[in-house]
Amino acid sequence: MSTKEYYSCNLNGLFSGKLFVIPKIQRYYAWEKQQLQEMWWDINSIPEKQPHPMQQIILKEKQTDLLISSSLNTLKTYDVVDGQQRLTTIVILLKVITMFDEMRPYRSIINHQFFLTGIHNSSNSVCRLTLLPDLHTTFLDMLTNENNVYEKRKVQTVIRSQRYLRATFDFFKAKLIAVKQNNVQNFVPTLINLYQIVTERLHFQCCILDEEVSIGRMFEIMNSRGVALLNLEKLKNKFMDLSDRMGDKQLTQKIEKVWETIYKETARTELDSDGSLDQYLHATWQSIHSQLVCNKANLYTEISQYFTRTVEQSRLSENISHFLDVMLCNLHLYCNIYHPFREDSYEGYYKQYELIVYSIKLHRIGKSSISRFLPLIMAINYKYRDQNSLLSLIKWCEVFMMRLFVFSKKKSDTGRNEMIKLAGKVYTGEKTISDVQIIMGEYIKKHGKNASITNYITSKTTDFYDEKVRDTTKYILIEYDYYLQQEQSVQDLMVIEWADVEIEHILPQVYDNCLYWTKVFGSASECKKHVNRLGNMTLSTKEANASYGSKSFPEKKLSNPGYSTSTMLIETRLCMYDDWGSDEIENRQQEMAEFAKIRWNW
Repeated sequence: MSTKEYYSCNLNGLFSGKLFVIPKIQRYYAWEKQQLQEMWWDINSIPEKQPHPMQQIILKEKQTDLLISSSLNTLKTYDVVDGQQRLTTIVILLKVITMFDEMRPYRSIINHQFFLTGIHNSSNSVCRLTLLPDLHTTFLDMLTNENNVYEKRKVQTVIRSQRYLRATFDFFKAKLIAVKQNNVQNFVPTLINLYQIVTERLHFQCCILDEEVSIGRMFEIMNSRGVALLNLEKLKNKFMDLSDRMGDKQLTQKIEKVWETIYKETARTELDSDGSLDQYLHATWQSIHSQLVCNKANLYTEISQYFTRTVEQSRLSENISHFLDVMLCNLHLYCNIYHPFREDSYEGYYKQYELIVYSIKLHRIGKSSISRFLPLIMAINYKYRDQNSLLSLIKWCEVFMMRLFVFSKKKSDTGRNEMIKLAGKVYTGEKTISDVQIIMGEYIKKHGKNASITNYITSKTTDFYDEKVRDTTKYILIEYDYYLQQEQSVQDLMVIEWADVEIEHILPQVYDNCLYWTKVFGSASECKKHVNRLGNMTLSTKEANASYGSKSFPEKKLSNPGYSTSTMLIETRLCMYDDWGSDEIENRQQEMAEFAKIRWNW
């Protein structure tokens, strides 16, 4: 590492004559409670009058005009290559310290030295630490408000890092309030001592890099420590570094805009967890580069190497720009298909209702299985930009999932590689949407035969109320009701809301309290064999289900609420039976098996 200067200093010395800027290739603020707790413990464990070594801060001087502060000090601007998390956290801690009335006499000095500095012969002030654009407004609002004004204004925190900033503020505030409550009389000396520890006794190794050192390269080296970087974060930094080397300002602006959109949209749809962001990137990459061996463990390495192999600058710029287009095109699709329960899901789509309905169906079967089809769905979405094609594919995926993962009990990764390869062929134009239908159909017929449906539905040993399969059971029952409605040519299909209904055991789970059930089935042991079979299950409203208890079958039919008064055909249809025993359960399961073969037919 080529350095220009290297020295040890406390926080006062570090901030003296400097303005700090977080370069755009840097990651977002990412400290959570664990890191905050460790810093708080470190600060409060420092022996009296002794310095405490901190990790080094790596800076690179920016080629900007010098500024003269209102106190006539020269200010140089530096990019923070390593140390953003610590600097940001310490500045927030200092802000929290000053928000207590007891520190009012010190506010002006602390503000000038660590928050905002006035400029000579100007009414403007400059922030001593400037965060990334998406975060800086939140950060600045935090620094410029007195007392509890910041909290009253409740600045909107959209992206995850904005929430981290707020959480850091709240963490230190809670700590200091607890200190005050435990020792009111000594709170002022405690606050002053804390301020002195932070500004005077925390010692940093400050390294200033030579001008020719690449910030992008240093970032990759230095930020492999601490809180792990997401693949998405590393990729942004790689693209920013490549764009900077090419001097392509237009591409730089596009990268910034795309990542800003990604973070805001995934935060808005509650899909900004580490796993979700990596999954989005992984599926996007696989949708256009299925021929490459790619797994999440080496995702960033593979993408990075792919782009850095391109020597010609114009070609490299074009490749990056195209990948950004694909990412942006599939962003809303990803958010919609993984969070279709929002009111604004698929907003602007003329097939909105149907897309929402079938995306929710995928979730009912198993959210984890959706990822198997995501590259293919993205490839169809990007290639065709056609909602009919997208809807058709999602419907096919639903049939695929039911026939293979549910009825045939195949492993959830069955067909994954085939779907990824198919995605690549769709993207390159080798396969059409019609080809996709044929190929998926052939795979389903080979691995999800009708016999598997019959065996699953009519099983005498499967516990259909087991927690692992309960949601799938509920989904099958709801679909059965829709089938019955269509069979009777109901004009206005009655939509069953998932949260409004429960699985009702016709032969109740607690059957000992009613002699009817042991009489019909012959013994308690026979009741136990049949109680959790699919044929013994229906749907009821929560109110009706709670009222049934251990009632006999005739009582359940005639009571109010009861089977005869239900609005659901799956329940009213039970009234055709005089009694409810093993034969009725067996016959009903056969009927349901025939329904399932029709409903999930290919």
